[in-house]
Amino acid sequence: CSQFWLPDTFGYSAQLPQLMRGCGIQRFLTQKLSWNLVNSFPHHTFFWEGIDGSQVLTHFPPGDSYGMCGRVEEILKTVKNNKDKGHVNHSAFLFGFGDGGGGPTQKMLDRMKRMSDTDGLPRVQISTPDQLFSVLEKESSQLCTWVGELFLELHNGTYTTQAQIKKGNRECERILHNVEVLSTLAVAQDREFQYPASQLQQLWRLLLLNQFHDVLPGSCIQLVVEDALQYYTEIRRAGAQLQEKAVQSLCRDLLQPEGWSTQSTLVLNTLSWERTEVISRPGPDRAETLALVTVPSMGYALVQEPFMPPQLVAVWEQEDGSINMENGVIAVCLDTMGHVTSLRLLDSGRSSIPDGCYANQFALFDDVPLYWDAWDVMDYHLETRKPVTTVLKPLKVTLGGGLRGSVRFSLQVGKSSTLTQEIILDAMCPYLRFQTQVEWKEAHRFLKVEFPVQVRSTNATYEIQFGHLQRPTHWNTSWDWARFEVWAHKWLDLSEHGFGVALLNDCKYGASAHRNVLSLSL
Repeated sequence: CSQFWLPDTFGYSAQLPQLMRGCGIQRFLTQKLSWNLVNSFPHHTFFWEGIDGSQVLTHFPPGDSYGMCGRVEEILKTVKNNKDKGHVNHSAFLFGFGDGGGGPTQKMLDRMKRMSDTDGLPRVQISTPDQLFSVLEKESSQLCTWVGELFLELHNGTYTTQAQIKKGNRECERILHNVEVLSTLAVAQDREFQYPASQLQQLWRLLLLNQFHDVLPGSCIQLVVEDALQYYTEIRRAGAQLQEKAVQSLCRDLLQPEGWSTQSTLVLNTLSWERTEVISRPGPDRAETLALVTVPSMGYALVQEPFMPPQLVAVWEQEDGSINMENGVIAVCLDTMGHVTSLRLLDSGRSSIPDGCYANQFALFDDVPLYWDAWDVMDYHLETRKPVTTVLKPLKVTLGGGLRGSVRFSLQVGKSSTLTQEIILDAMCPYLRFQTQVEWKEAHRFLKVEFPVQVRSTNATYEIQFGHLQRPTHWNTSWDWARFEVWAHKWLDLSEHGFGVALLNDCKYGASAHRNVLSLSL
């Protein structure tokens, strides 16, 4: 296969050209960007360049459809609409009942045959993708290059629709990653260990089935949602079993009775940097206890005597009900509604929150799109912003310090939804953790959380597959403001020289960064 034929996905990651070239694919076809609501894409045949410099020859059929019927007016539109006439002399005309199957009818084929050599009409030839791209390659010397993502200016709501599907996808990706890392380490150490290649392939295929363009986006029917959630359950169960087998092989000696004690805890780190973190582990009376541990990158450690940090977490309440937490790295102040009113990096004294602003501000928006509820959110929803201000349970301390400090509060969201959040600060940790649970009962509403930060930059950085890219934080042009709601993976970051603030998540994909406000769609 030398062509990547993907007519209907809601935008295309800037990392795709690298993946294509790595698979031996040098040609790409889609028509989805013809659906752009704001800007008309400037090319139909061009080179697309990814984040590592990989390039693929890309073609958008100028008829802006994959389901044409072979009518004269469609043929004429294909020629007239082609933005790269003069650079190339050929283009694709996709006909047949392509959305839902069925292919071409005899009437369509007869029309195409008549137009193969008709005065006043372009020459039409039944061909194959390989023949088309071979001709385009010969004519490609003057083609333009598009660098970065192919962003679809529509269907922005699919980054957030069906929250349980989004969470299941992220969790299963993480589980399978961990199985692969631990199984690889086990193979390197134990020749008798069998790498679970066939089981992993089956689980990855099941997960990728759920990444079909109407399942992961949440734009499917309810029966499909139920199937998808069941598949995630199966992947979690099978992945946990494979992970346990890998750990048993990798750490066999440590797990022997003579190498183990009731005070020992085996801690694994499947990330590529050393981590020092507070963990929860069972104590002698089976109650959960906290421990500060350090584990090497892509490795493990047997923790017996956890070490104490240079400074414990301090938590204290002010007379006005606000609560301060500090761990020697950062200091945070929270008001009674859970707003972050101050966040300081102690070694520099730099404040992250602008004066008079609140971070961790929940906001509710009206969500009434022009077209399809599950797919879309329009830019005008930003004009309906209403901060969430109704407190059900004010901020109170749940852990008073030591290795961990935490507070909790509850809010009413909309007419009948509730939100409960725990904010956690661990010893030696340079970030706050927000554990948020929402009981959602609203219709045509959109919940976000906002973090205004004291950072000035014209670009924010977002994680994508196997890399990251930058998008503008201003709306100078229509191309900029059309990205009022974008997608990201595990983090987005706003940085200037020497300082920055990042917003991380474990189950969300919709985000935005406008001027100095980082926003996560919940």
